[in-house]
Amino acid sequence: MAYWLSMSGLLAGSVAVPALVAASPSANAAWVAGLGGWAGATNFAGQALKESGLSGSAIAQTRNDIIRGVTDQIEVASDGAKTFEERRNALMKARASCVMYEIAVPTIPSNA
Repeated sequence: MAYWLSMSGLLAGSVAVPALVAASPSANAAWVAGLGGWAGATNFAGQALKESGLSGSAIAQTRNDIIRGVTDQIEVASDGAKTFEERRNALMKARASCVMYEIAVPTIPSNA
């Protein structure tokens, strides 16, 4: 979501506002002001989403950590040189990694 928010602000500030100003600054004054404000606000909002953990990157990081952990355990479980106990334990750890994982918790930054 933060990505699309940022992209809409980028397009508003770098494409729409200059085009409206070039066409007719006085006739498009309300649109120029509105889109210019949107462009500035989306930058702030995107940064706030990122800092609070709502940008999606925290969730993606958690998912990537799970994948990395499962992959490591599958490698152990697939290793024929390992004992039965080691291979079974690796499979159980891989299963547990899929069920019990960290949940990304959004935070509200304090400006104090």
